[in-house]
Amino acid sequence: MADVLTTGTDALRRSPLAHLEQRMRLESIDGPRGVRLREWPFLTMVAIRAEPGSTVADRVGECLGVGLPRHAGHVGVNDAHT
Repeated sequence: MADVLTTGTDALRRSPLAHLEQRMRLESIDGPRGVRLREWPFLTMVAIRAEPGSTVADRVGECLGVGLPRHAGHVGVNDAHT
């Protein structure tokens, strides 16, 4: 995983967890019940709020190709979006 982009002014941009990359790799556990620790640097996240079951929520779900969650702590998932 690269923690620094290599072109133009972005070459100075470092991920927030770049200093922990090696430690996360060492703390990961292999095997069928293993856990891998990693950062996806500069991942874009967007929060969308709409009344569950409303026309707006349904339209947003249609646009994204995945329904918005109806309860706190739930997640909507498809191939491109979580």
